[in-house]
Amino acid sequence: MDQVPHLSEEAKRDLWAETPPYLRDARIKGIPVFGAGLIYPIPDDDIKVAASSIQLADNWPRCFAMDVSFNKTAVAWFAKNPISQVVYLYDCHYQGREEPALHAEAIKARGAWIPGVIDPRADNRSADDSKHLFKMYTEHYKLNLFKAEASVTSGITEVWQMLVSGMLKISDAPAMAPFWKEFRMYRTKQNKDGDISVVKQDDHLCDCLRYFVVSGIQRMRTANGASNARSRYLEVFLGPSPSRRGLSWMGG
Repeated sequence: MDQVPHLSEEAKRDLWAETPPYLRDARIKGIPVFGAGLIYPIPDDDIKVAASSIQLADNWPRCFAMDVSFNKTAVAWFAKNPISQVVYLYDCHYQGREEPALHAEAIKARGAWIPGVIDPRADNRSADDSKHLFKMYTEHYKLNLFKAEASVTSGITEVWQMLVSGMLKISDAPAMAPFWKEFRMYRTKQNKDGDISVVKQDDHLCDCLRYFVVSGIQRMRTANGASNARSRYLEVFLGPSPSRRGLSWMGG
């Protein structure tokens, strides 16, 4: 990037801000990335808030995000302060090898009116199995559920932007312990050919975070059913979605 003459200093600063630290040398200086690295290398204190400071009200738009796997089902709940526009991840459900009925009840207990987004691949199941699972949750258990955009590259970039901008905060509630454990270990790996990929292990709630930012924000609703248009903050301050700009957190 430093060798591209048509890029202004302002454009360079914008690209620097939206690029995760472990990729900055690759994007800015052309230095290859080696080995593994944390995907969100940001201090806990920069994004963590006391649970007692999140005063949920009926006029706060909310949404949940869901990741389903054979060993674990994870659900994360988000709420947005309508004044500050800050989004809070305030609760999660993290259970393994339970019947869908138990997960559905846990979701309804937090508010049956809250809409949600789910991984459309549902743990890499076949197309028929994924359709069956989605139909079970939406038709049988009556969850207000939508299929999320599953793009990893643009999704991680959008999450990173919201975290470093201060528009996404995470609760320190005891129920959030599984999230913090995953978040601190969410990392990449490099194969023998030099390709970088996300370590797909203990990442269910981090996937929920990505599904929400990419697909859940526009699905948020208040208790009285008022919709939540995609935050003007995301379009004005952060610019268009990286998925539309063609950005990649893995370089390029």
